[in-house]
Amino acid sequence: MESKPANDKGTDHAVGASHASASGDGDWVDQVTDLIITAVDNLRRYTVDPVRSATKAIVWGTLGIGFALPALCLAILGLFHLLVQTVNAATPGPDDNAWIVWYVLGLVGVIAGRLLFAKRNATTNS
Repeated sequence: MESKPANDKGTDHAVGASHASASGDGDWVDQVTDLIITAVDNLRRYTVDPVRSATKAIVWGTLGIGFALPALCLAILGLFHLLVQTVNAATPGPDDNAWIVWYVLGLVGVIAGRLLFAKRNATTNS
């Protein structure tokens, strides 16, 4: 057996609800419902949404690194191979002049390191 609300005078539920809100007695139901919806939305905004954003950043970051790192390695290897082929074409003799490319790249690295080391903010011990 279903119990009826006190303000529902035996009428059907939808008619009773509209009659109650028209007379002002059912406004608290709407207010409580709105309060619950607002509380749930705030809870979602402050808990679920940041976690969802962080999860998306982790997933997309992992995928980006997973694709970018091999592509970077292949690009470096391809550039090195291109430099070796260029040096082999430019120098006479056998085609085993990869050591020249290693020395040139080492020299570039040393010069870049010296420039960066000179630009650093040196702290003095005085």
